[in-house]
Amino acid sequence: MIGPSDIRTIRLRFILRLAYSTGLRLSGMVSATTDNITIEEDLVGNIPEAYFWTVFGKGNEQRSVPLPSSVRECLSDYLLARGLNSEPTACEPGTPLIAKLYQTKQGWSLTPAALYHTLSKFFRSRGDATA
Repeated sequence: MIGPSDIRTIRLRFILRLAYSTGLRLSGMVSATTDNITIEEDLVGNIPEAYFWTVFGKGNEQRSVPLPSSVRECLSDYLLARGLNSEPTACEPGTPLIAKLYQTKQGWSLTPAALYHTLSKFFRSRGDATA
């Protein structure tokens, strides 16, 4: 069974990979759901399928961001740790991509401020460890 510290680590690993690979804003990351992910067949034939994440950025502009395999692997691990299907397209529509560690009255969605706090705490701890 996965404990609270384990799921925190798995979630943080996914968040860091996602942020680094996509360069998206915190608000875009926390508003994303599993139904924002689509799978498209590769037209060139180099890879069997490509995952894309449809996001709404500044000015509510829609764009598709490719998800590298490293992000997809972390996402699958994170979904499994949450007790969900490892395949995002098989999850219930509206499932937050980045969720709280436990459900509250407001649901499972994380706020941009909470994500900022999580990342700040992580980077502060890394800075303290290297000082």
